[in-house]
Amino acid sequence: MAWLLIIPFLLYLAFFIIALKNIPSEKFTASKSGNQTDIAVIIPCRNEEENITHILESIAVQNYPSGSFEVIVVDDNSTDATFEVASDFTGIERYRVLRNKGTGKKQAILAGVEASSAELIITTDADCRPLPSWLSSFSTIYEAEKPSMIIGPVKLDCGKGLFNIFQQAEWLGLQGITAGLAQAGKAVLCNGANLGIKRELFLKYYGQIYEKIPSGDDVFLLHAVKSHLNNKIVWLSASDGMVVTPAAGSLYKLLRQRARWISKAGAYRDILTILLSVTVFTTVFALGFLTVASLFDLRFLPMFLVCFILKNVADIPLIHKMGRFYGQKPFTGLIIPLQLLYPFYGVGILFFLLPGQQGWKK
Repeated sequence: MAWLLIIPFLLYLAFFIIALKNIPSEKFTASKSGNQTDIAVIIPCRNEEENITHILESIAVQNYPSGSFEVIVVDDNSTDATFEVASDFTGIERYRVLRNKGTGKKQAILAGVEASSAELIITTDADCRPLPSWLSSFSTIYEAEKPSMIIGPVKLDCGKGLFNIFQQAEWLGLQGITAGLAQAGKAVLCNGANLGIKRELFLKYYGQIYEKIPSGDDVFLLHAVKSHLNNKIVWLSASDGMVVTPAAGSLYKLLRQRARWISKAGAYRDILTILLSVTVFTTVFALGFLTVASLFDLRFLPMFLVCFILKNVADIPLIHKMGRFYGQKPFTGLIIPLQLLYPFYGVGILFFLLPGQQGWKK
């Protein structure tokens, strides 16, 4: 009966094989001329006085026509000087800073979208850094494929050390699943740090993103768009279209961030996303159980080895492929033993799911 634990590992492997198979092998290049799409970049923020100028400077040097995009910063009740610092910025031709009339990131994004009349909305976070061809990449794929939603790549800016290698490996795996399943027509994940959507569709589906749940402005929106079969969702397979986001500075911050992500899972209605979530959860904790059980009873050792190999066979090729896309080396020799830490990592995340641990930022 215990061998039934292998089933979730086989499902896990199947998900990763589908993703690996569908990640584009070639990157497309953004068009440097002829872009016609009017774009609005929405930056919701709270207490980001130290970051907001940096992202605005990155957007100011985009190689996209300055009259074809606008930037709207929406300050969500900051207690620092975010609003004042953002208001003083003058490097973008079409630029506005608003105060959120409501509360929370989702209402802040809505305020920005309602204030704009652009055809294509792109959301990002104040602590991200887009590359110079960011907007051109979105415009190129939008004009070529006319998608309803564009899932953009997000690169994690990691330092050195085991903790950062662990973060990087996990992130590359998440990005691989995001990219591969989206390209397979089975999108389950996205990141609001780099997400494009038609303005009309955002307003149409906003009511389905569970406003009372602090997190999930991106994934709930994705699921709403996906639920209508005539909507097309694509992955932006252009390295120029990525944004760079900082890694968590400590284990505490990483666990708390992941807990915020998981906290919304109870409201998922997309069957494939639920199946993926249950599969990942089960494999992580089953591997932990088998690790401990094998230390006390060697009869569990063969099953542990089979499950451990299946998980690495799934993880490593996907992590490596996304590592090449982002120009990052994922240190395979360290990833394999780090797999044994995942169950304890999962327990830490569960602790931060306790009431009172959730925050504003996704």
